[in-house]
Amino acid sequence: MTRVEPDPALPVEVVALRVQDDGTARGRCVGPSPFMPLRSQQVSARGVEEAEERWEAAGKPEPTRLGVTVTSDGQRIWLDSPTNAMP
Repeated sequence: MTRVEPDPALPVEVVALRVQDDGTARGRCVGPSPFMPLRSQQVSARGVEEAEERWEAAGKPEPTRLGVTVTSDGQRIWLDSPTNAMP
């Protein structure tokens, strides 16, 4: 897999997470940040394209409308509310 930098025109945001007593972390995008892959993270070109397609399909929402919930089962990206998961 090849490491690919996302299109700089796409928003990349800082997420502020709050960890709950059960270990679930939930938060919302709060500000811009340069793209920085995690250690050993590999992002395929197709993965970047799929993310852009999902963002476009959602109507290109402002990044501050996006949030994430992280549990021991994985992570879920949502729009406006944790109950509105993005595909």
